[in-house]
Amino acid sequence: MPVDIRKENSDAALWCSWFGRFNKSEVVVIGANDKDREMQKMVGHNILLAKKLFNKFQIRHKVYKGIKSSLGNAFEALELAKSSESDLLVILGSSTITPLDWLIGLPERKIIKQAEQLPVLFINPRRDNYILCD
Repeated sequence: MPVDIRKENSDAALWCSWFGRFNKSEVVVIGANDKDREMQKMVGHNILLAKKLFNKFQIRHKVYKGIKSSLGNAFEALELAKSSESDLLVILGSSTITPLDWLIGLPERKIIKQAEQLPVLFINPRRDNYILCD
């Protein structure tokens, strides 16, 4: 699970905790390595919240400081997941889609193409698009 500066990372952490609890899985967290002091604090806060959740439910987890910034740590997590033969990659999707994304392509599409046989779960970060199901 890559963790970046967005507060919606807690949604991805919830999904990871679900897999950790009910499938006895270990969760690996890759924290973004941003240069800006404020961004570092945001990433640290998101990692702390995820760790609290995992500790609360006694979920095995490891936290690594990544090499890439918030813009690229999803790709770093993908490479780690593939090289470590992980069973699933949980990623927070794009919050906004810009004209540049339409021009060069969404990061989600690139990750899916590069994932090959690795299952990828994208979490919708926009709460206004959530749909309740029974």
